[in-house]
Amino acid sequence: MGVARTFRALELYDILGNLIPGSTFLLMLAVIFEVEAYLTLPKATVTIGVFLIVAFVLGHVVQAVASKLEGKPTLFGKVIRASKGEMVEDVPIPITDVEEAIWPMLKHKFGLSDDFDNYGEMFRLLLSYIETTPATRALRFQALHSFHRSMWAVWYLVICSVVIAAVLKGGEVVAVQSWSVLGLTSIVALIGIQVFKWRKNKFNRLFIQYAVVDFYSDQIEEYKHLNRPAK
Repeated sequence: MGVARTFRALELYDILGNLIPGSTFLLMLAVIFEVEAYLTLPKATVTIGVFLIVAFVLGHVVQAVASKLEGKPTLFGKVIRASKGEMVEDVPIPITDVEEAIWPMLKHKFGLSDDFDNYGEMFRLLLSYIETTPATRALRFQALHSFHRSMWAVWYLVICSVVIAAVLKGGEVVAVQSWSVLGLTSIVALIGIQVFKWRKNKFNRLFIQYAVVDFYSDQIEEYKHLNRPAK
């Protein structure tokens, strides 16, 4: 009952970004290794509870791996720099009047200096503010981006696990599935890497776009009032 209450309290981000990727990786490990040779499963309810807990913890590990694989986020910084009129290459988001207005709005709202260029901190300020408003579209896309990024990392981890399993199988150290299973798993993992790489990049663009739009929609009236000519 306690486990059930805990998992009912999870938010969309926790489920998409941690629980599902962690569960997927855990299941793939069960496909690669003959876990039934080592585990005697208890009652179904206990098994499910343990599985969910391990999957959730493993999901956080996957998140960390995904973050390392992807590197430092740069898209929001590119959008802000382009909105300032700087020459920026490879900006996959159109710079419209909305994007051009976002930098002055951010400066006003958070009291930033003209030369403030810590775009990671700037984006965290923006997201923290959005969480206090009724706008939730950007946060939904954040969860979807996190899901696809974590699933992208899962398949990299599966490839690594297959390599480890192949080495262990050769030495007969642990019980591993057949070579055909390992080969098929590798093919699925390679496809998964490509599919989720494309999807994570798509949802990252949507995440940034809607974060900008949500902030703009919330601030536009205040910004217009601030810049209204004095009578």
